[in-house]
Amino acid sequence: KIAQIANESINKTATQPLNSDSSSNILVAADETTPLFRITITDIVVTDLQSVNFLSKNNPYVNIACGSTSQSTPVVTGAGKAASWHGLSFIFYVRSIDVLRIAVWSNISSIGLKELSPQALVECASNQNGVRDLLLTISNKNNKTTGKVAIAFHIDLYNSFSVPADTAGVITPQQLTPPISLMICTVALTNLRPVHLMRKNSPIVKFSCGDWRQSSSVLENIGNDAKWE
Repeated sequence: KIAQIANESINKTATQPLNSDSSSNILVAADETTPLFRITITDIVVTDLQSVNFLSKNNPYVNIACGSTSQSTPVVTGAGKAASWHGLSFIFYVRSIDVLRIAVWSNISSIGLKELSPQALVECASNQNGVRDLLLTISNKNNKTTGKVAIAFHIDLYNSFSVPADTAGVITPQQLTPPISLMICTVALTNLRPVHLMRKNSPIVKFSCGDWRQSSSVLENIGNDAKWE
């Protein structure tokens, strides 16, 4: 049913400028640090997902990243091949140098991903309510199709909004006076090359900065993908 909804509601993807705006105008900015537009993602549907768990169904969630900002949906436990999230408010400020990266996961296993340029986003036609829909295929490290993801979103031009103070640092270079405090909340590894002949990878991540050293825990026999939160 979810697949039917996705294909019926997101089947009019267009490669033409917006109703009243020229995509060429939208994609012009003073410099690489100036956001071209703000995108708000409200709905996400994933379908036809390849199973990445050996003895259980997928527990899918979607991570979307753009520039230095990343947001994730909740995990849908046991959803299997399809899941949906509605009423979201994932906001990203998109610069000319950015790509929107959509990654679908099941626990710590990567199912597939898709990257979109600013051009691809603004060339998606909007309906009378300003909502844009895209139905995309996702692929794994071998460039094999592993599912579909549909997103509903709307775009606001840069001159129609103010960048929040807590987001300005993501967009505008800041002159920081050391020392500064840095907190790493999440580390994810994907598509790791196997380095053992008879067993899976047991990855560990080590960090260093000046005289500071710290390591993650070891994830025994986890394989090609790993995640610490």
